[in-house]
Amino acid sequence: MSSLLDLMSGGVKFEKVSVTDIRPNPRNFYGESEEEEAYVEAMAQLIQENGQESNGVVYEQSGEDGKHYTLLSGERRLKAIT
Repeated sequence: MSSLLDLMSGGVKFEKVSVTDIRPNPRNFYGESEEEEAYVEAMAQLIQENGQESNGVVYEQSGEDGKHYTLLSGERRLKAIT
């Protein structure tokens, strides 16, 4: 018998991982903005006041840096919480 999560996720695996095990994605172009620091500070304030409303998305990819995941979505959230 499948769980509701299995059915609704379409087989996508959900797992909690440590932020220290996630590397930023080098292909992310959002982090190149001159206003990035202000955006991250604003995001950190929002998370502190309201909690994190959505999770980042990662994929498994081990590397020489010892990390096991690469970020697909949520770089500002990752920066804000770290």
